[in-house]
Amino acid sequence: PREMHGVLSQGGLLVAYCQDSSRLVVTPSCTAPLGDLVKPSAPPWPAVDLDLAENAWERCRMTLAIQDGKVVAQGTPLAVGGEPCRLLGSAESVAGAVFR
Repeated sequence: PREMHGVLSQGGLLVAYCQDSSRLVVTPSCTAPLGDLVKPSAPPWPAVDLDLAENAWERCRMTLAIQDGKVVAQGTPLAVGGEPCRLLGSAESVAGAVFR
């Protein structure tokens, strides 16, 4: 957590780690409304304590993958504003990317 503009932020970035050691940020479509939820979504999660074993991130990250440059969870594309979330990078760097 970090305080930003007087508000404690629990936000984070979804980053893929590539085989060439680069890191690529997952991005929604540029037409996605600010603050829109990622779909498919569930009720808001409580804050994740990354220091705890078997935390929510550890359980869900194994379901994430890259298919045709799109981020999928259990085979379903993650989308914001009806558009898929993607990794921005070359096809070579995106191939084999994983979430840690």
